[in-house]
Parts: sequence; C-alpha cells; structure tokens
Amino acid sequence: MKEKLMGIFFPKVCPLCERVIKSSGDVCEKCDISKFLIGRNRCYKCGKPLKGNDEILCGDCRKINHNFEKGVAVFEYKEEMKESVYRFKYGNQKAYGDFYGKIAAEKYGELLKRWQIDKIIPVPM
Repeated sequence: MKEKLMGIFFPKVCPLCERVIKSSGDVCEKCDISKFLIGRNRCYKCGKPLKGNDEILCGDCRKINHNFEKGVAVFEYKEEMKESVYRFKYGNQKAYGDFYGKIAAEKYGELLKRWQIDKIIPVPM
C-alpha cells in the first residue's frame, strides 16, 4: 500500500529523459539504454570504448600513467546520459543511483568479484 501511494505522489521517472515510467522497466518506453552501454571493445586500463578491434588501450592510457590498475565504465558519457549524470549529481535526483547501481551490478558484478577490488570510485567525480 505504501509503495502504491508513493508511486502516485512520487512516480518513478526515466533517468534519461525524465518522463514518468509506466512499465516495470528501468527507463521509459521511448528511451534505449543500450545505445549508451559500453560493449566488449573497451580500454583494458580505464574502460573507455575503443574504436578499433585491434586496440587494447585508449589514447589517454597510452600517454598517461594512471594511479589505478584497471577500470571499467558502464555508460558512454554522451547525450542524455551526460544530462542524467548531471541531474543525479547536482539536481538532487538521488533515485538515479539505484538505476546506475543496478546496471553496473548486472554488467560488471561478477568481474569485480573476480578482480577482488579494494575501491570503487565513480568517475567523473
């Protein structure tokens, strides 16, 4: 009952476009999260998407010696995703954290367990 009332007064909104989500999904019917997910072709060091299939490091990681061993990225930081992260960080849209966490856990949960990581750091901070 409490959740139904909360849904009436505070409906779940799409973290990409801010439309009310009418289904049980993570985003609204009009948004496609798959266009923002980084695939397998990513930098071995930082997780940025790579353009060529024969590359293992991005241009930044070839030039800069980072203070971390490995990293992954869930989403490409572009278009609606960039706006979504901004609203999460500066627009008090804390509910987006559940969305980001769920997708990150689905995509990299097992990998992070295998890595036995010390810290998770959100970037950009």
